[in-house]
Amino acid sequence: MNMKKIISMLLVTVMLCGVLTGCGGKKEDESASGGRLTVGIPQRSTISDYEDNAYTQYVEETTGVKIKFTYFANTSTEYKKQLALMTAAGDDLPDVLVGFYLEPRVLTAYGEDGYFMDLTELIDEYADTYKEKYKELSDTQKKYIDMRCKSMESDAIYAMPRVEEILIDQIQSLTFINQTWLDAVGMSAPTTIDELYAVLRAFKTQDPNGNGQADEIPMLGKEHIMNYILNAYVYFEEAHPYNVEKGKIYAPFISDEYRQGLQTLNKMKNEGLYSELSFTVSAGPDLKNLYTPANGVAKVGIIMGHPTSAMDTMNEVSDQYVALGPLGDMTGKGGYYVVSDDTIRASAYITKDCKNPKLAMEFIDFFYEDESITRARHGEKGVDWEEGEEGIDTYGNKVKTYVKNGQAYFEGSQTWGFVPTGILNAACYNGIASADNISGQRVSRILKGSVELMNTCPIKEDTVRNLSYTIEEDDVNEKYVATIAEYMTSMRLNFVIGSADINNDAVWNEYVNQFDELGLAEVLKVKQSAYDRNNK
Repeated sequence: MNMKKIISMLLVTVMLCGVLTGCGGKKEDESASGGRLTVGIPQRSTISDYEDNAYTQYVEETTGVKIKFTYFANTSTEYKKQLALMTAAGDDLPDVLVGFYLEPRVLTAYGEDGYFMDLTELIDEYADTYKEKYKELSDTQKKYIDMRCKSMESDAIYAMPRVEEILIDQIQSLTFINQTWLDAVGMSAPTTIDELYAVLRAFKTQDPNGNGQADEIPMLGKEHIMNYILNAYVYFEEAHPYNVEKGKIYAPFISDEYRQGLQTLNKMKNEGLYSELSFTVSAGPDLKNLYTPANGVAKVGIIMGHPTSAMDTMNEVSDQYVALGPLGDMTGKGGYYVVSDDTIRASAYITKDCKNPKLAMEFIDFFYEDESITRARHGEKGVDWEEGEEGIDTYGNKVKTYVKNGQAYFEGSQTWGFVPTGILNAACYNGIASADNISGQRVSRILKGSVELMNTCPIKEDTVRNLSYTIEEDDVNEKYVATIAEYMTSMRLNFVIGSADINNDAVWNEYVNQFDELGLAEVLKVKQSAYDRNNK
């Protein structure tokens, strides 16, 4: 594995953008001695303080470890660049990295070149909590952990896994419709493309918000909405945009069915049913203000995204929205509710510069304890959440966590803004909104409908996910997959907004043929080989 190649690729990107700022510079006395560890983390901008932080205090008091943070950028693209720069420059690395999601190829490169320690013996000797949790996992989950955390060249374990068994986070397109508007126009939630079109027309023309102004936005949202419509025509999963039918791998994004979906989206955009604001308003406060306006008058008929981040759930407008199910199959290949597998990623590492690997492994192992995960997700015990009698959460799971402050995870100084690592399941991660948590009660009501749909709607069982590749196969993926995805995504947008004519056969054929230049045939061959090997 050529670490220099990976580092040089990242450095080129950095140099093209100018001098990188904000790298996690070394702090004084960063070596691990006694009960001190330097810990590298992605820094969330919404977290006001990591030093004077409730979760930091809890971790330090419980483990006896004094933490010195090294801060990295929040996004995976940026923190990978920073890590590459540090290794290239010969800088000391933090003793431990947590919350870093590295692909098997990158993980192997750092490990085989000596930047990450092999954790095999350390896990066996000092990771008691992890080992107990690991025993409870399925054989499939254990296989995925090996694929994500072991070297591609040896049996060395270079990372500890983060396992997410969180149902609601596995739904690709959380889509909601304004029930108050449906009632106003005398219609039911759409179940087909034709019904959706009719509903959107009514939302646009019949003043469903009742303010006497033509200010209604029928449908608003970017990738989630596009994927929602596309799945009426062909199964399409954003994170894994390859399909399998009768054992044969193919690319749905060059299929006639996919084109039909794009034609529908383009038509809806041209008629003002699918708002152009979807492509200009960035996610965050601006989008939240459109979904839940401060004046209390709803503006949007169909919205997308997790209610906690997409809506102001203290705003009564959020009460108007209910979950919207998948649209009926238009072609024989669509009609699915897209729900992914459990997410399993490499997430915690001990670096070559750690002077006390035993302490580092015990420190990482702490994050697998149930209360550690609960506090990382929900904040300070007794302040943001409390433990009570066993109850049933939104998803039908038995839990004892009653959440008082649903925003602790997202802002302030109660958590780190992410769960460092662990095996995240209902018992330690999920919660029930306490009686006085109005926002949480609203989120639970909205999401309950999504879960009910997930349990009743068609979900594709045979998918192209979590394949295990050889080094040679991964070389092909490394060469082509990202470029293919970038072109697919950019052209999808161009077709929808009309900068490329989706109805012009010559334009469509040029789009399809471009994938020959981008290596699609080689990628399909690799994925077919891996799929066949994984399904023997």
